[in-house]
Amino acid sequence: MTTLNQQLSAEKTPVILPSIQSEIVTATISPLTLKNSLAVSDYINNPATTPANDQYAPYYTAMLAKFNSHASVVAMNANNEVVGVALGIYHPQTKSVHVTHFNAASGFSDLEDEMLEKLRQQAATEYHAESIITETALSSIGQSASDSFITVSSPFQMDYISPRKNTITLRHPTKDDAQAMLDVVLETNKESSQGGLDIYALKSYQRMCDTFAETSLVATIDDKVVGFMTGFLMPNTPEPELFVWQVGVDPKDQGNGIGPMLLRTIVEQASIKSFVTTIEGDNKPSQNAFAKLARKMGINFSHTGEEIPTEVLTPVGAQHQHDPELIFAGRPAPA
Repeated sequence: MTTLNQQLSAEKTPVILPSIQSEIVTATISPLTLKNSLAVSDYINNPATTPANDQYAPYYTAMLAKFNSHASVVAMNANNEVVGVALGIYHPQTKSVHVTHFNAASGFSDLEDEMLEKLRQQAATEYHAESIITETALSSIGQSASDSFITVSSPFQMDYISPRKNTITLRHPTKDDAQAMLDVVLETNKESSQGGLDIYALKSYQRMCDTFAETSLVATIDDKVVGFMTGFLMPNTPEPELFVWQVGVDPKDQGNGIGPMLLRTIVEQASIKSFVTTIEGDNKPSQNAFAKLARKMGINFSHTGEEIPTEVLTPVGAQHQHDPELIFAGRPAPA
């Protein structure tokens, strides 16, 4: 087996492995791309290997491919089937890649070290990352066991009175809030005939509450989480630029101005000067909310001309197609 100290190619890494039948199997390790993101989504959502409550909407892998591609790698066999993944998000403040999903298919366990080393080299070259952090100390490169999770949140809390005269508290989340955030997402799906927010595994919300707490917020009424927003700083930007991942409000508490307040507070509290997000083309209320935020920030807001297409967002056999996600940016006007 190739060791962690051996040099791997910059683009693709062929790895020769013995199969159970003692035949030679070739796997190729390469970056996550939009082209392979749906296949990766199908792999990590395989019902035979992944419980339903640990699955991710296809948008998750597509989003990583578009905005954080060098923080993930994919292993594929000679038939172009996914046989292993290491999916992560780059954390600029700590110069580390936090791996959110990591495993290899049965018979390909020897790929795990190879994928992590490929990821380390790729992230170091493209993002100047200094470490790769996974959920277990055994598969962590560059960090001790006690540092396998890093919490960077700082104390922050503010209260405001909503249009309905409720006192709403905004603060950074903790891992104890993850289930409540997921519950909000599930409530949006119950109330909407068109489908609510995309649903992700609980551990993805735990990771956002843990490592990416400084760029995420929850809203509470009487200590109950009624809304949240999650995001992370984009890699390789001259100034901090926030990718806004999800903004969710419990349908029972909509009309309190929670969504816009979450967005405005995070950009002010984190000293953000620009942001990027994706919005379905027919979701005019969301587009208007972000446009209003941009006006308050004194920056331009517009569709970049790019999108995440339907074909990478809709699983094979799905009853309904996912609309394309249009990419919008709020950025200062050119000097």
